[in-house]
Amino acid sequence: MATVLTETRNMDRQEWLAARTQGIGGSDAAAIAGLNPWVSPVQVWLEKTGQIESPDLSGNESVYWGTVLEDVVAREFARRT
Repeated sequence: MATVLTETRNMDRQEWLAARTQGIGGSDAAAIAGLNPWVSPVQVWLEKTGQIESPDLSGNESVYWGTVLEDVVAREFARRT
């Protein structure tokens, strides 16, 4: 199977959300590795194969702040590492 990387920097939110359904991202990787206490590897598989819908997290406060602070956290991670 080929590895495909998708450039997301110029995507709007709807395009980005649609692109996420086509592969595995960082959040999915943590769940697949068993490191996400809220999502199981089986749930990721069911979502990616279209057998269940992904939950709507748009009203989740943690998701909101994670989105708002994503660039700040990424820059600080890059600075420290």
